[in-house]
Amino acid sequence: MSGAGPAARVAAAQLRPESAIVSHAQLIDGRNHIAVALTLESRQIVYGNADIEESIDIVQIDEVEYGSDLVTGGIADGAVLRLRSHGRAIEFVIDMASAERWSSLLPPHRI
Repeated sequence: MSGAGPAARVAAAQLRPESAIVSHAQLIDGRNHIAVALTLESRQIVYGNADIEESIDIVQIDEVEYGSDLVTGGIADGAVLRLRSHGRAIEFVIDMASAERWSSLLPPHRI
């Protein structure tokens, strides 16, 4: 799906049978908020847009956290989904309704 923006990626991901939930999100990269499609699949979380395509295997996630504050110290306009893996935090800002759905499918936890 090279060249597709987040909206097209969300639409395409929703059609895949392995997608439990697909949401519009903002990937937090320092001060940059990058629009991505965020997808929970049975074995991984996939996020991407026209410029990036990344994933993290669920078995590699040490902690799942939902909140409103960013690691950078700011307060998000929406909910923050924070994934920690091997000392690295990946943060996404998603709307509150999506956060409720995500938390029911990927509950907060720490290993």
